[in-house]
Amino acid sequence: MMGAAEQHPDGEAADELFAERVEVFHAEQARKAPADVETRDRRTLTRALMAVWVLALVVIVVDALVVLVSSPDVATYEAHRDLFFIIAAVGTLVYFVAAYWELRRRKSHTAQTLARREGRPAAAEAAPGS
Repeated sequence: MMGAAEQHPDGEAADELFAERVEVFHAEQARKAPADVETRDRRTLTRALMAVWVLALVVIVVDALVVLVSSPDVATYEAHRDLFFIIAAVGTLVYFVAAYWELRRRKSHTAQTLARREGRPAAAEAAPGS
């Protein structure tokens, strides 16, 4: 009724052209990407930030399970739930701050490593706290 059963040759041709252009673009990116450069950020602060955001997620999940499993009555459930709201809010904030900071450090480290490999000065847009 809405035209889904109809043929749309112009749209199909445009989709095929787009798919071909995407394949060419990805092939070009793969050809340009250096495969022999180790860009993993193994710095201590970056690893610590990763541990912090993973721990924040684990704490939130474990506390959610505590609310789910160890609440035999409504009063206990409400007490656990209220504590969970606080833990989830703080944990979410910690997660986003630590994960974003870690992401910025990793991206900055990768850009600096690739710049050193190519023999050009590193970009001035290094992440804060790098």
